[in-house]
Amino acid sequence: MKGEGGSKYEASGSAYPKSGRVVLHIDMNAFYCSVHESAEPDKYRGKPLAVAGSVELRKGIVVTSSYPARARGVRTGMTVREAQRLCPGLILLKPDFELYRRFSLRFLEIAGDYSPLVEPVSIDECYVDISGSKSFGTPLEIATEIQRRIREELGLPCSIGVAPNKLLAKTASDMKKPNGLTVLRLRDVPAVLWPRPCAELYGIGAKTAAKLERLNIRTLGELAGSDERLLADQFGVTGSWLKRAANGWDESPVVAEREQAKSVGHTVTLPQDVTDPDEVKRVLLNSPQRSLRIHRSNYDPQARHAYDHTLANTSCPYGRYEGSVQSGVQSVRPSLAGPKADPAAWRRLPKLAR
Repeated sequence: MKGEGGSKYEASGSAYPKSGRVVLHIDMNAFYCSVHESAEPDKYRGKPLAVAGSVELRKGIVVTSSYPARARGVRTGMTVREAQRLCPGLILLKPDFELYRRFSLRFLEIAGDYSPLVEPVSIDECYVDISGSKSFGTPLEIATEIQRRIREELGLPCSIGVAPNKLLAKTASDMKKPNGLTVLRLRDVPAVLWPRPCAELYGIGAKTAAKLERLNIRTLGELAGSDERLLADQFGVTGSWLKRAANGWDESPVVAEREQAKSVGHTVTLPQDVTDPDEVKRVLLNSPQRSLRIHRSNYDPQARHAYDHTLANTSCPYGRYEGSVQSGVQSVRPSLAGPKADPAAWRRLPKLAR
């Protein structure tokens, strides 16, 4: 594994494998905050920033933060109040998703200049299969050029992983932030990945890691050497994937044409608990309108003609709903009061809104 130095991808004669692929994973660093810094550098460059909901009432949730803010303990998911306690000079910003979308499309265009096989994963990351991009240089030259252009043309930092498959490319891009460029080869896996806890591998969540630990499988090396039948018995079809992933194997292709979204959601953080029936109904009925506007304007032009008809027949985005409302793009509170909070008010709600 190389941070920013030589590898099998360097020399032009052996830069591309005779069989196999070369995949980049481009991960924009602290994307939302970095976009604000780029858009208004005099106001925000190098300062502790956080994008959050309900900024005025200090009850919102931190969606993301800049690296200076992270250095002072600010983390995604904490309340604005807690973030300001840890970082008194924190600058709070409301999300501007149209601005983020413009920058996202631009960095995808830059990636697309080097390969038609660009697979967006989210607004701030993508895979690029450059196996057929020899005319642009070696893999490291291409990755370096993409990183340079994103920095100079958009004013944004990004980390790039270079690997023979998507799993290792994703893992590599996470190894050095911000502005990292890391090569991770299959032969690096035993030394680089196997000593690490299972939970550090992309795709293994906390519950799966806890279950693996109960099986005395704590490291990726132990997982790589585990009995596949045992894993299949415990995890079903996922068991085979776990063993392959721990060995660094991934055959999934980079897919340029994403499947059309089956659904589009919109969520919001409320500044306080809501129990008034009319207000609850207003909140619930507003959500599908926002979702359909997003769907219509950003994702599926064919949905335009059906918008009014669909909206007229939309009753409520949720079924029976109890618990917390999610914020703009991540979770959590405060809650939309359910039957436990105010049983009498809940019973008075029209069934349509419940």
